[in-house]
Amino acid sequence: LLKIETSPEFHISGAMISENKYREFADDPYDQFIVFSIDKSRGTMLDLNLTNNDYVLPSIIFNIIDQNEIVITGLTIYNERMHTSGYVMESIESNLNITNALIRDNYFGITYSFFSFNENSNGIFSNLTIQENVLGQGSYIIECRSKSHVSVIGGEIADNLVIENSFSIDSPEIMVISSSYLELKEVAISRETSLINSNRGQINLESIQINYPKWDNSYKGRRLFTLLQTEISINDLKIINEQRVQSEPSQEDWIYARNSKLTINKFCLVNAFGAMGQLFHLINCIFEASQISVKNFTYSSEAYIISSQRGNTITLTRSEFFISEILIFSQDTDTVIISEVITNISSANLAAGIVIAGAELVEVNNCTFNTIYPDKTSIMDSFFQLSDINSRILVSDITFQNFQTKYGVFHFLPSKMAKLVVLSNLHFANNIATEEKSACLTIEKSSQETEILFQNLSFSNNEGGRGAAVYLDTNIGIFNNCSFEYNKARIYGGAVFVKNTEPEFDRHCTAINNTAQEFLNHIGGEAMRAGPIKERLVAEFP
Repeated sequence: LLKIETSPEFHISGAMISENKYREFADDPYDQFIVFSIDKSRGTMLDLNLTNNDYVLPSIIFNIIDQNEIVITGLTIYNERMHTSGYVMESIESNLNITNALIRDNYFGITYSFFSFNENSNGIFSNLTIQENVLGQGSYIIECRSKSHVSVIGGEIADNLVIENSFSIDSPEIMVISSSYLELKEVAISRETSLINSNRGQINLESIQINYPKWDNSYKGRRLFTLLQTEISINDLKIINEQRVQSEPSQEDWIYARNSKLTINKFCLVNAFGAMGQLFHLINCIFEASQISVKNFTYSSEAYIISSQRGNTITLTRSEFFISEILIFSQDTDTVIISEVITNISSANLAAGIVIAGAELVEVNNCTFNTIYPDKTSIMDSFFQLSDINSRILVSDITFQNFQTKYGVFHFLPSKMAKLVVLSNLHFANNIATEEKSACLTIEKSSQETEILFQNLSFSNNEGGRGAAVYLDTNIGIFNNCSFEYNKARIYGGAVFVKNTEPEFDRHCTAINNTAQEFLNHIGGEAMRAGPIKERLVAEFP
């Protein structure tokens, strides 16, 4: 319709293109229709309006290729009908600055992209609004490839749907990044279930809010971010999910990352529902996160806040969780560091809170873990499950209270345990184990010699089977300045039960009013420490 080539300076102001129908003819030599074609030019466009046009041919509204410098202020695209593939705007090796763009109530066909940036293109959007558009499968809102750079500052992306079938609702992949950079800042997003798909990209998100209103339609589930070999920085992302009516179960993988680096500061998720769900699904990633807040993460089958596999490094600090699902599930991870985390957790449908199977280093400190509204009919195996830790386990400055488990709050499974385990400044109160293990620390036999230091630990009002406070099998245990008060064992060891080992207790350890049902010293070669003990040193147990 309008072709501009090698123009040193052009200006278009107040143009309206409407009520046109672009049809395909049998002898038509062209395979697509282009509204604006701009090549090797510099110019400005002001107050452009495209409405109620009908395109049968594959169509491109803005085709901007090869060394252009374009500024667009005021762009409205409304009620356009694109029946096949194409682009709202395609940019190749060009620089675009777009302010106050509104794209609303349009129908786009299969494999249609709103904005496509390729081959070192740069795009800056200020106040971009994309609302209530219908797209076919394979459609994108922003496509950024081949060393391009796109920034969206301010605006709203909401209620865009992709047509798939009559019984599900899905959204297009809003942004696709390949070997490029994307920045989103102060953007409100609503009802979109697939936000970013990135391969070898760099992404920066700042001050983003995503809302999911109540839906009455059946719902498929979501993968909000898919990140492959990508570096992403998130600063202040809030996701608010209103309760919805579902006619069929959904599976949600909120953020999936492989071979990527995630740096997160201030992330909030409120309400998540469905059959199965994972908030962060990590494979061979570096994950550094602080100020994460999760409330009402509830799934009927199984779910994880962090699911980690193969070679990840996980650092989680200054975060708070109100959940009924697994906080961290980690397999073959290099390092897990958890610091300044508060977790209020329900034991319903929960096998464990933190599971770490295979790691070089585990470090947990300055945390508070407790249960709210514990479900006595659904008891977790343990809150912490650790196995196959190669180097060190360092746990300090943590409070555990009100847990009802089968095998204790901490369960070191029979496996290769770290050569050095240091447990310091831990406080256990009002915990119960229903099976024949400790309510607090159950430490099974290690396949290698392990030295465990118990430093400044306190145990009060706990109830277990064998060893109300500590169950220790084979490993070398050294207790320094530990206190045991008002603990109860249903079998042996009002405070500590030991098997195939002789732990050391320093003179600062105290035991007051711990009780046990039986008082045997030796049965079948098993050494036991039994109560009741009152105002005596643990080291003086019979």
